[in-house]
Amino acid sequence: MRKQFAKTLLELSDDPELVVMIGDISHYLLRDFQAKHPERFYNMGIAEQAMMSMASGLALAGFFPVVHSITPFVTERCFEQIKDDLCYQEAGVNIVSVGSAFDYAALGCTHHSYGDIAILRSLPRMQVIYPGAPHEFDALFKETYRNGSPTYFRLSVATHSVPTRPKFGEAELLRLGDGVTVIAAGPQLQNAWEAAEELAGEGIRVEIIY
Repeated sequence: MRKQFAKTLLELSDDPELVVMIGDISHYLLRDFQAKHPERFYNMGIAEQAMMSMASGLALAGFFPVVHSITPFVTERCFEQIKDDLCYQEAGVNIVSVGSAFDYAALGCTHHSYGDIAILRSLPRMQVIYPGAPHEFDALFKETYRNGSPTYFRLSVATHSVPTRPKFGEAELLRLGDGVTVIAAGPQLQNAWEAAEELAGEGIRVEIIY
């Protein structure tokens, strides 16, 4: 998913209003964007709260910033800045995180983030996007990054392999059934799909909404 993030940014890099800001991660991953447009690439270091406020200022000046860091540092640590500087100001900042839930479990509880979607959905005007596959991130980011609303993209290590046609704000009916309905989000679609396949062998038709 992170490779797709870098690829998508590079494809959009000639947009003069696209600015990328990182919290001292993904230097190598985003090196091509940085080399192509160093004037629109900033490594803010381990200062995520300042990075978020600066991104708000850039957005209010007409740019479309992309703020990137590990999930708890760019959501929970920055919650007040997201609330006051992004949502209350209606600033179109794109927050792209990596390491959702327990993806960085080996680094200890400081790197766990299982409440990010819940806390950000409590804020006014905040859009939350949880792509479950690389093609979904590509399509949804390109569709929304210039829409002027604060938007959170949650990138997970896990992905699914189910063909989907993502459209922002719309659910997709992927499988018809009349025995039970399962609503899945993000990479959990893979588990839902495999369970539906198994239950089909037992005569239970599972409807899946994504």
